[in-house]
Amino acid sequence: AGICMLENHQYINALETFYKCQDPLDKLSGLRQVEEVAIVLYLKRAYHDSLRLFTALGDYYSALECAKRLHDEILIAQTCKLIADFEAYDNNYIEAALYIAACDNDRATLYRYLASTDNDALKLSLFKGAYFNALKICFHTNDLFLAKQVAKLYA
Repeated sequence: AGICMLENHQYINALETFYKCQDPLDKLSGLRQVEEVAIVLYLKRAYHDSLRLFTALGDYYSALECAKRLHDEILIAQTCKLIADFEAYDNNYIEAALYIAACDNDRATLYRYLASTDNDALKLSLFKGAYFNALKICFHTNDLFLAKQVAKLYA
């Protein structure tokens, strides 16, 4: 079904169909074909369409390149935030800070600080959205600078 959708230029529907595929080899093959379509669209300068496919595939770095080619500052900022969230989720806080610095300096500062701290409970609280708990941890460890950053971002 996914192949038929690809042939009919229904790329997002094809992608969703491939994600639902039970056979891992068929799934991987289908996702690769969608990725190839996204690359071809990029090379044909259909940046908006390729951006949508790269984003749906979770390839945020390629999506950022498309956004840059479109010269759309809002798309660039949103894609940088996606990359920063992705990197922060994998505990790559320095990379996250680099991508988010241009559009959110407070969050970049927080990521730089999280890169230097070893408090896993604090990191887990922040990423689960338990900001009040994160503030309690900051106050318990007497880390007022980090408490201020958390309060600024998640008030």
